Amino acid sequence: MDNRSPQVWKNSNGLTLIEALIAALILSIGLLGMASLLYSVMGYNQYAETITTATILAQDKVEDLKKTAYSSLAAGTVTESGLDAEGNSGGIYARTTTVDAVTLSGMKIVTVAVNWRWNGQTRTVTLKTILKG
Repeated sequence: MDNRSPQVWKNSNGLTLIEALIAALILSIGLLGMASLLYSVMGYNQYAETITTATILAQDKVEDLKKTAYSSLAAGTVTESGLDAEGNSGGIYARTTTVDAVTLSGMKIVTVAVNWRWNGQTRTVTLKTILKG
């Protein structure tokens, strides 16, 4: 049996300063990449929340109009500005409701569009339905 210690570790005293700095640089680059990814994901989550809120505001209006008596639905356009997530004043959303009467078939086409500003651009969610008298 050979009781000699391996020669690989005989002259090793640990990491040099250069090796430690390179390891720290690689770790920093990885952490910065993760932070950037996290920031992007948070922005997309906020945007998805605004789309969901706009869709809910439009759907709520469509449901309200479905409950309304057909004969009391007047043709025309109504715009509500500055709505929040619950439909109250003080928010970023504008909701436009248009009722078009189709005289030959006895139906009314209802269009509800919700607009808001996001990153300098106007975004829109539009829902349409047909109500029959």
